[in-house]
Parts: sequence; C-alpha cells; structure tokens
Amino acid sequence: MARDILAVLVGVVIGVLSIGIFESGIHQMFPVPQEVTQAIENQDSLSAMVNMPAELLLWILAAYALGSFIGGFSASLVGKRLMVSLVAGMILMLGGAINVFMIPHPFWFILSSLSVYVPAGLIGGFFGLKISNFKIFKSKI
Repeated sequence: MARDILAVLVGVVIGVLSIGIFESGIHQMFPVPQEVTQAIENQDSLSAMVNMPAELLLWILAAYALGSFIGGFSASLVGKRLMVSLVAGMILMLGGAINVFMIPHPFWFILSSLSVYVPAGLIGGFFGLKISNFKIFKSKI
C-alpha cells in the first residue's frame, strides 16, 4: 500500500514537472502573440484564449500527453503495477480540469486535453512495466 502511494506521488510530481518543462520550452519556441499578451495584461483571459493560435494549443496538448506518459511510466517503475499509472493519470487529469475551467479555453481544447491524460498515463505505465521486466534490468540480489 505504501509503495503504491509513493508510486502515485512520484508519477504525479514527475508528470507535473515534465508538463511544466515542456510548456516552458514551447513558449520559448513559439512566443505568445502581442494581442494575447495585451489581453493578459488587461486581465481579459477569454480574449487571450480566443486569440491563442491553434498550433500553440496543439503543442501544449502534446506536452500534456507526453508529461502524462512520463508520469505513468515513472509510477509503474516505482509501483510495479499498472493501477498506479491509472491513478497518476487521473490526478493529472484533475489538475488539467482545474486549469481549463479556471482559465477559459476553446471547447475543442477542453475535450481533447481532458481525454489525453489517462490514456497517455496508462500507455506510459505499460511501457514502464515492460521495461522493468527486461532481464537486463532485473537484479540478482
């Protein structure tokens, strides 16, 4: 039980950190347009998200998926079960839901972002379990 809790915490923390790092890199590669920056300064978040380029939102969606994958992967390496990856993905999805409902987003982005966390976490968990079962990684201690 303690191992499962630790695995979920590790998966969530690594997932959140991964998403943050990827988003930071995306914003470095694709600067936010001036009209979006102006809307943010005016505290008009609805106008800011309407003017956000779809390409930028797609990259952010990819960051959510990749971060959830890495979080699920990490959780399964620690917990040795797929269930911990599912729980980590669900917690990351809860954080994403809080984000998209606090800051107005386009409807297509809300649907797609909330549907990406759990499957990506499970796929990461599956790969984590497969890698941890390779004979080269098993210790003989």
